[in-house]
Amino acid sequence: MSEFLNAHETTAVENFAIALLCGDVRIDMYAGVIVLDGNRARFSVPDWKTMLVIKALRTRLRDVLTRSFRMPGKLLTAQQEKWLDAWQRVFSQDFGNKA
Repeated sequence: MSEFLNAHETTAVENFAIALLCGDVRIDMYAGVIVLDGNRARFSVPDWKTMLVIKALRTRLRDVLTRSFRMPGKLLTAQQEKWLDAWQRVFSQDFGNKA
């Protein structure tokens, strides 16, 4: 019996991007994992500091995106601009060459 996944196109994506921007997340500090959409995906995080950064950045980005969608013509606050800048700096880094 075969299982149909209903995926028409797939590609490799950085784990960090998925953990930061997609789905409902449960952050388990004790186990050192981020659980996405009720155990659909699990990401191991190297240390607790990284986990706290992901948690804070995810919360702040959700606030920025919510404001942008609800009030499209309104400018972001200075604090929201700083969080958006931090997010852009993180994503401009190259995580592919971890030797």
